[in-house]
Amino acid sequence: MKTFLLLIAIAALSCAAFATAPNDGEFALQKAWVDKYVNGKNPTDAEASKTILDNYEGMAVFLDNRGPGQGLLKLGNKEFAKGLGCHVFSKIKVKTGKKAAKFTAVVGLDDRVTGTDDGSVRPYIMVGNKIVWDGGILRKSTKTFTEVSVDLGGATEFLLVGDDAGDGIGNDWLDWADPKVTLEDGTILDVSDLPERASVTESGNFFSFKYDGKDSADFLGDWKAKRTSKKQGDGAVKHTVTYTDPATDMEARADFIEYKDFPTVEWRMTFTNRGKTDSPMLADIMPLNLTAAGTGGNGVVLHHPAGSTSGRDDYEPFADDPAKRQTTDITATNGRPTEGYAPYFNIDFGNSGVIAALGWQGQWTSRWNRSGTDCVTAAAGQEVLNTTLHPGESITTPRVVLQFWSGGDWIRAQNIWRRWMMAHNTPMPGGKHPVPTMEACSSHQYAEMQKTDTEKQIMFIDRYLEEKLPLDYWWMDAGWYTYFDQWFNTGSWIVDKKRFPKGLTEISDHAHERGVKTLLWFETECVTPDTEIANEHPEWVYGGDACRNFKPGGPRPWLLLKLGNPEAKKWIQTRIIDILNENHIDLYRQDFRLGPVYDWRREDEENRSGMNEIRHCEAYMDMWDAISAARPDAFIDSCAAGGRRNEIDAMKRAVPLLRSDHILDPIGNQSHTYGISFWLPYHGTAAKAQDAYGFRSTMCPMQNACYDMRDKNLDYDAMRKYFGQWKKVAPYMLCDYYPLTDYSCDDNCWIGWQYDSPERGEGMVEMFRRENSPFTSGNFKLRGLDPAADYIVTDEDTGNRSKHSGKELSETGIEINLPDPTSCVLFTYKKVE
Repeated sequence: MKTFLLLIAIAALSCAAFATAPNDGEFALQKAWVDKYVNGKNPTDAEASKTILDNYEGMAVFLDNRGPGQGLLKLGNKEFAKGLGCHVFSKIKVKTGKKAAKFTAVVGLDDRVTGTDDGSVRPYIMVGNKIVWDGGILRKSTKTFTEVSVDLGGATEFLLVGDDAGDGIGNDWLDWADPKVTLEDGTILDVSDLPERASVTESGNFFSFKYDGKDSADFLGDWKAKRTSKKQGDGAVKHTVTYTDPATDMEARADFIEYKDFPTVEWRMTFTNRGKTDSPMLADIMPLNLTAAGTGGNGVVLHHPAGSTSGRDDYEPFADDPAKRQTTDITATNGRPTEGYAPYFNIDFGNSGVIAALGWQGQWTSRWNRSGTDCVTAAAGQEVLNTTLHPGESITTPRVVLQFWSGGDWIRAQNIWRRWMMAHNTPMPGGKHPVPTMEACSSHQYAEMQKTDTEKQIMFIDRYLEEKLPLDYWWMDAGWYTYFDQWFNTGSWIVDKKRFPKGLTEISDHAHERGVKTLLWFETECVTPDTEIANEHPEWVYGGDACRNFKPGGPRPWLLLKLGNPEAKKWIQTRIIDILNENHIDLYRQDFRLGPVYDWRREDEENRSGMNEIRHCEAYMDMWDAISAARPDAFIDSCAAGGRRNEIDAMKRAVPLLRSDHILDPIGNQSHTYGISFWLPYHGTAAKAQDAYGFRSTMCPMQNACYDMRDKNLDYDAMRKYFGQWKKVAPYMLCDYYPLTDYSCDDNCWIGWQYDSPERGEGMVEMFRRENSPFTSGNFKLRGLDPAADYIVTDEDTGNRSKHSGKELSETGIEINLPDPTSCVLFTYKKVE
């Protein structure tokens, strides 16, 4: 299988250390990818450009027209407005497009280099494998710069190389100031102004598939290609690339969004049979077909999270070396996309990389291989697909998002990802971004909603408000409908009028009058026998014979609704919308306790493997879109036995109010927060503790309070204190995230993190000492701060305040003392204006 090669080689025009924003190098990577694979504009030798082939790990390693500290290049007390600044080791490839006669520049160790080390560099120029100019060793204590004028002899490309002097690379900042190329025709090129390019050198495409048993790489070049582009109102560009087989009229279309405020591109593919007969077999569509390579010799790490299995280790962050195994397969489990593993990946080459994510509500798969030190190949898509398409029939694939990064580390890249998620992949009911909210329920007291009624629900709402707890939503969970025996016998979506004579409207209206919204639980894809759907439409159910042959008193299997059946989808979405409207519900909660992949595959037709899954996934998102269109101011909550369906398609439409069914356990929830925060800024869990350690362990942007409000002896003063602290710091949880310790589910360690808002100059630190940790104190270096500013740090428990410089907090760290086991601290900080 041929794939494309994306050489992650542009080190960025870096931002200030305390900013979190994409840099020019990252946008250059995005542009290079779009030019090649969307616009079909492959870089050629006829185009003048510059490409970074090597750079020093972990620093601001390549700065157009800037030296260390972001000032202009400065050599021999003279500042230069144009040039290339880089920390050795460095290698810059310059393509001239036409034959070049001469290269000139002022080269040396930048004047602004400081420190005790005697900085030293050795600049030289290569044409082919030959050194055509060697500047010798330039040292701070002796000669710091020199002028170069070298004959290029008609070459069309050459290398500007920066080496050390054999004494280490401390303070070795090399400037190529005022670099110019004179072409043989007399044209002068300013190297500083040449476009930066990633080296995209291998043929192939961004996707792959098999058609009539053949690999797409072997025939796609013979298909007719058509490209269109249109600017969107938000500055993004929508591209469409269509390939058509001239023999069978099979069409493969990719619809792209090229973002302008982030170095991000996304696409989804659609395959359509435009012919008049059934198509040849279409198989193994991989909408992500990627080869990414770094250049620093740092190797590669694949960062990716576990999904949810309702365990303490949900969302565990993995850092894999693809070289350990020849092939690494990472897949979903049971047909729920964030069960087992979640489809979020960061390919990390040390100082550059690419984030990749899939949007699919079914069974995805990905295969990762490493070739060489700095190269990873990957293919990802629907796990099983081998089907013919009928005339006029279309199928869609998983959505793919790529985000390019350079000039920093992978955690900085994750924060740019979080910002993209909040800006472009989070639902906005009423056109507003989501804010932290507190929900509350009585599920723990009344067996979900099985043993409650209107009066009890109203009583609980009033008790929360009476105790002055900041209630935003009243949560009504499973069991509000008519059912047999237990809440999980679903399929009759009718409000139980025996317990709720006026429906749920009375509860909702009571809440609304007091400024509280309501949410309602559904599990519409799960059907049990002898329910409304099973009795009236057994043909809408996988294993429908179990409905037809059910005998009262017998076991009730959990069966899967055929959501891909248009009639079934229309019926259930209409019923949902009617219930939401009639009962004045503000948030639709969707649960899913089944693993659907086995039903899908068992009932696929011959020569149609994968089609039931596709139709179900398409229908599921269509249903959510219909609900949102009918209730544009209402949220959707994504739940599937906890957090087993939280991929990017769901997260574009919904929020995960309960990220895992493993709730309340302090260690488990600390670990969940640590892992999920790399990928999903907005998430929630349950809260029931009345002490600082337990409460803060479950502190998320969304809190679901589970207290027994019938008990007036609870420590309501403590609850008000901790919910008050949560309300103060929760907005920070939607900002930049930095782990301050290693990840662990063990009870013998510390775990903690920082959330930072550089725009506001504010943030928070949470740190937990677990029960069996022997350590009583530690220093933790904060990130994202302005080193030139001062910050006031406040202990939110004691109110004690102290003043620290950003430099001190970043380089020395903040000292945290936790003399007692099972203890914690919450600090906030604010920049002094």
